[in-house]
Order: sequence, then C-alpha cells, then structure tokens
Amino acid sequence: MIKRVLFVAAASSVLVACSLILDADRNQCKTIADCAARGTDWSTASCVANVCVFGTSDSGPEADASDPSDPLRCADEERLARDPNRRVKLTQFYHDVVAEVPLSDATIRLCGRLDPECNAPRLTVSPDPSTGEISLDVEFGFDGFVEVQGPLLFPTLFQTEPPSYADKTEYRSGITTDILDFLARRAYPAGPDPELGHIHWNVEDCDAVRQEGINVFASSSAGEKTRQIYLYSWNPRTDVDQTDTDGRGFLLNVPPGNTTLTAVYRGTGKTLGKATVAVRKGFITSVLITPATR
Repeated sequence: MIKRVLFVAAASSVLVACSLILDADRNQCKTIADCAARGTDWSTASCVANVCVFGTSDSGPEADASDPSDPLRCADEERLARDPNRRVKLTQFYHDVVAEVPLSDATIRLCGRLDPECNAPRLTVSPDPSTGEISLDVEFGFDGFVEVQGPLLFPTLFQTEPPSYADKTEYRSGITTDILDFLARRAYPAGPDPELGHIHWNVEDCDAVRQEGINVFASSSAGEKTRQIYLYSWNPRTDVDQTDTDGRGFLLNVPPGNTTLTAVYRGTGKTLGKATVAVRKGFITSVLITPATR
C-alpha cells in the first residue's frame, strides 16, 4: 500500500514562456553567452525572451531502468491500459489544512480523465464526519479527477497522476478561500482572478521522496497575471527559483485548459519529470510530478 500526502496552497513570482529564474532582473540576456557570463551555475541556461532559463529541452527524464537504486528509474515504465474488469480501491482522508480537522461537510465527486469539468460525475460522496475518510472503487489504471467543494473551501481538483494501478491510501488537505486570497496577494496584489485557475504541484522521485532543488516551469506561455511561488515549510517564497525539502509550489492565475509542467534539477538542468495538468476556471488543480507522470 502506498501512502502519499498531497497539499494545496498559494502563489507567486512571474512565470513567462519557460522557467523564470530571476524575476527581479527581467532583461538578463540576448544570447546564451550572456547567461553563461553570469557564473558557473548558469552554464546550462538558455536565453528565452531576454530571460535565462533552465530545462528548455523537450527530452524526458534521464533514467537507468536497470538500476534499482536509480531514483528516476520509473521514467521508462510502460503505461498500462485501463481495465474496467480489474478494480482498485482508493482510500482518501480529507482535512482542513489550517484547522487540522476532518472536512466533514465537503462534497466529493469522481470524474473521468476526459471530464475535468465533472459534467458527468461517476460518483458523489461526503467524507466520514469523524475521520474525513472516503473510499473509491475505480478501474485499474484510473487517471481521472477527484473534485472537492465545501463551505469556505476553495474548489479543488485532485488529478490522479500517475494512474492508479494498486490499492493506496492518500491524505489530502483543503484550503479556505480566505487563506488562498491572503497568500495570493503576497504575489499579485489583485489576488486570484475568478476567470482563471491555479495549480498546486508536488515533486517526488520514484521512491516517493520529495525533491529539493527543483525548478518547475510551464511549457507554454502563461498569462500576464500568472505568478509562481515555492513553498518553504508552508511559507510562500518569491525570492527563490527552486524547491526546498518539502518539494512543492504553486501557480496562480493560469489560463484554463491543459498546461504541461516540467520539473528540472536546478543545479544540473536534468529533467525529473513532466505532467500535463488540466486547469479549470475558479479551481485549484493539485498534481504530483514524478519521473513516471506524463
């Protein structure tokens, strides 16, 4: 049984076409040589839109599948086809991230991969009021969404990535609208745009270990209101460009639709993994990025 914790939190630091490395100095370069001249740590950076960025290659994680100790070994694992005749049990516990109490009054809906708007929910349940627990019976290879809404909560879409191939237990936390607004305004004075969506991401290796020193960026151009933060022990940081040991961050005000996130090791430019994220208007999408995600 796999145990994994997914959290939801807030946003900052401008995200331009690729990975924004230093927002305070927007006109960093005209050529790759300008980036290299910034010092040894910048030797693998490229110049994109006058900004020095890392991880602009489309190549995936560099893994050695034959080495059981390689933390990126699962990058080349074959994706198995969904099989409705085989069932997987997902046990999930939902809690208020601030009050640290079960989300007893939340409404939770199970949605298919092709239905991020949840127009045709497969199931609607409420968590156990004393524990916040729900139990979901899904097909082998399920890769859809779990939508969570409730009084005072900011609507959240938990994206199942990688797909579910085995029974597992997950601990998930929701954030109130007030807390999101407070954190978001530290990055963007106007706060969350109701016409846009948000992404909360976690990065882990194949052993479910949170990864430090990871730079995460979107593969396509973000809107002018998009902001990014890295969360350091739940403290939003706008002055850094990589994760701490908690391995998580947040994008605020992302245009609705699919956005691909790429996670690279800041020091080497080596790709950890990618994830295609469904962004929904007025929702946070929470996603895990590992070498096995797509």
